[in-house]
Amino acid sequence: TNVPKELEDDIEPEKVEAVKEAIQIRQRCLAILEAYLLFVEEKIHGPGFEPHPADRIEPWPRGEAALEDWPDDVVACRAQGEPIVWCSTATLRCISQLQDLDIIDGDNGSMISSSVMALEQIFIECMVVRVQDSPGPFLVHYRTILITFCFTFPFAIISQVGYR
Repeated sequence: TNVPKELEDDIEPEKVEAVKEAIQIRQRCLAILEAYLLFVEEKIHGPGFEPHPADRIEPWPRGEAALEDWPDDVVACRAQGEPIVWCSTATLRCISQLQDLDIIDGDNGSMISSSVMALEQIFIECMVVRVQDSPGPFLVHYRTILITFCFTFPFAIISQVGYR
């Protein structure tokens, strides 16, 4: 990874390697985030998902395609078994590495990490909506509450209405 020419003169010679490493980590992190979004899309829509013709990109990329420049990451992602979890973990690891290099301070690293975890939480909420076919388990509780209400309501209003 090369340092852009316009920045090369401003960087102290002993920090050039750290800047190169930071650029590489940033590129890897962006590739992992792209893969994360593609894996989430595959998970939510299913493996045979084809987008609306107006949104179509030829060829429609799959999750691993975003990691093609990082063959070790492709292997690690496959080995994990759940690529979405691997992508979240790898993204957090990239942020930690950028903090270790003092590219990102603790506050900003914490905000980015929180955003990654919030994204994970939103994905979980989407999966709950997608997977849950009906509120079957809740119908039992609803029915019990309704029966209890119907049985106790007349006794609760008897003093208001008056009974004779």
